[in-house]
Amino acid sequence: MTANACSTPSVELNAEEDDPPHAAAHRSPSTLMRLELGGEVASVPLARRRVGAFLASRVCPDVWDDTLLLVGELLANSVLHTASGREPYGKVTLTVLHRDGVVRVDVIDDGSTTSAPRVRDAGTEREGGRGLLLVDRIADRWGTCVHGARRVVWCELGERKP
Repeated sequence: MTANACSTPSVELNAEEDDPPHAAAHRSPSTLMRLELGGEVASVPLARRRVGAFLASRVCPDVWDDTLLLVGELLANSVLHTASGREPYGKVTLTVLHRDGVVRVDVIDDGSTTSAPRVRDAGTEREGGRGLLLVDRIADRWGTCVHGARRVVWCELGERKP
């Protein structure tokens, strides 16, 4: 399901990767992680590790796996298809918000004058082009919006009931 609404989380709590396991019990119900990353492919596995550590004690394994997959897809798209990856010293900002059983991922980049995020039929012969198709199929909601010169591509995943 695609949505185009864009909102900025109002919670400003920062969780560190190295928090002790018992620290989660003392946090508020809303937790936010924010990473400033270089606009390069090497940022993708770093972000996946940090998000994985951040969510490990907060969500079920299926949501954890799906979130890491979508983080990788959104960041790779940002680095490969926007000014953040094409310009020297390009930056990408990643935020992950966990609140009320929902994980929201925002990837904020420097946008592109030549393309916009869209789901494409990649066909069976193409090696790439399935990133947003995966996001569309796995996320409960996702969308894009523009804030000044920057673009946000976001997705949300809710806790799955057994």
